[in-house]
Amino acid sequence: MSRFEGTAAVEYDDRISMLVPGYQIMHEATASLMAAHYTEKATILVVGAGTGSEILTLSRINPNWSFVAVDLSQDMLDIASVRFHEAGISHRVSCFCGDLSQLRRVKFDAVICLLVMHFIKGLNDKQEFLIEITMRLKHHGQLFIADYMKFSQDEVALAQVNMSMLQGMNRDSVAQMQAKMSLDFDALSANQLYKLAREVGLSRPKTYFQSLCYQANMLTRL
Repeated sequence: MSRFEGTAAVEYDDRISMLVPGYQIMHEATASLMAAHYTEKATILVVGAGTGSEILTLSRINPNWSFVAVDLSQDMLDIASVRFHEAGISHRVSCFCGDLSQLRRVKFDAVICLLVMHFIKGLNDKQEFLIEITMRLKHHGQLFIADYMKFSQDEVALAQVNMSMLQGMNRDSVAQMQAKMSLDFDALSANQLYKLAREVGLSRPKTYFQSLCYQANMLTRL
């Protein structure tokens, strides 16, 4: 079973907060930066919407924003839909289960893609993924993207492990996390991200949040 289905989907929010230091702050920083760019109505595509954490945070900062939530896991979207209903924002959110390439190419004011692209293997597939995103952005629209990044300093990766333990994970869980990450993650360096962005018609990434190996960047469609 996928880590995003069944019980894994139910436990996702508790697990991710231990894996990504500053997880909620990253969402709040994204929402705050978006609010500086989009003060009126905006349609926002959320790629890898998961259980809806990004949208719940965003919905509180501007009541005039509407959202399309895309995710490969129906179980995750089912949880998100319940949370949207409880928050009274269901009328502002449309959910789509499937690959981004299957979503019709409507133009959005902004796209949010947090903790998704590091799961995509290989530069070619990452480039195709960014092309799909870019084609759905209005000109001068913003992409807010965050991933586990590759750093040359070994101590940063070690600190990432130690931080997870401080967040409450035991040594066995940390060891399992390291094994999964080595298999599942394909991290980019900052230079690789810049090169991919340039190739698909996006601006140089501007970092607005970083917590050890996790980094969030804003890019503009040129």
